[in-house]
Amino acid sequence: MPIISPWTLLFGGSGFSGGSDVPFTLLDSQTYNTSDTWTKPAGAVFVLVDVVGGGGGGGGGRGDAAGTIREGGSGGGGGARMRFLFLAGDLGATESVTVGAAGGGGAGGSSADGASGTNGGDSSFGTLLFAFGGGGGLLGDAATNASGGSGGGLMSAGNVGSASANAGGQPSVSTIASNFGYGGSSPQSGFSANPSAWGGGGGGGNNVTTGAAGSGGCSAYGGAGGGSGGAILAANTEIVGGAGGDNDVGQTAGGGTLGAVNGGAGGAGAAGNSTRSGQGGGGGGSQDSGTGGAGGAGGAPGGGGGGGGGGTTLGGDGGNGGTGQVRVYTFGN
Repeated sequence: MPIISPWTLLFGGSGFSGGSDVPFTLLDSQTYNTSDTWTKPAGAVFVLVDVVGGGGGGGGGRGDAAGTIREGGSGGGGGARMRFLFLAGDLGATESVTVGAAGGGGAGGSSADGASGTNGGDSSFGTLLFAFGGGGGLLGDAATNASGGSGGGLMSAGNVGSASANAGGQPSVSTIASNFGYGGSSPQSGFSANPSAWGGGGGGGNNVTTGAAGSGGCSAYGGAGGGSGGAILAANTEIVGGAGGDNDVGQTAGGGTLGAVNGGAGGAGAAGNSTRSGQGGGGGGSQDSGTGGAGGAGGAPGGGGGGGGGGTTLGGDGGNGGTGQVRVYTFGN
């Protein structure tokens, strides 16, 4: 097994106060995609735990007759990520591992409003480390500006989208600020969502008047937010969806591709790896002569799902969020 310093792995430096690294052997590495129980290996000295919450599902688009407003569903928020290095002696012989479920995308409405997406589940390691899930996107209707689901934070889950700006998961200092370590928020009125660092990115919002579909917010390490579905205006003008958010690239977009008009489906967000979480799914495009485009699924772990586009007379379904994940690395000497 390789020789590595847990300080370097966690902090990228050479010790807490300028001293040289003390090498340890990687004794065991576990990746959990479903809930389970971790057993402490013999000889463990340090245990690095990395948890990502589930992404929120995108909202379903409204379906209705020509000449009416058919709003797309807003995007789901990404799940938060948290990492901590434990002394093995502070852990039990076993610890429960909980992996947050993917938030479900809301169904498109049939001559009716769509359904809102559901929140992603929270991930945890015992009672010691948590990463909360992203909020679900708001349903598409005919009268309401919709914010996206907000990103999960390190102390609380994101919130389902609403008719007003949507604060990210706690801790939070402002309704619309993007804050290091906090869940990304989502403004209303079709603006792109705010990014985050370790919290999840916010989902894109939707403007019922202009039809503008916001892109999902990025997150440097957490799950990115999904893009909003496109609307159809009363004049039967079709609107494209919003792109999903990315990781480590810009402030918004860069993830799942946006859905084109005429019912184009939003692209799925790419899966993450050990250094980055999943991308957000793209929002579906609207369709004035058929079913609205479906939102793209969020990438695992933690990406938010894209919202479904407005349709005639059936709205597009919102995309599912990405599941959470827990990784546990055990070091000894």
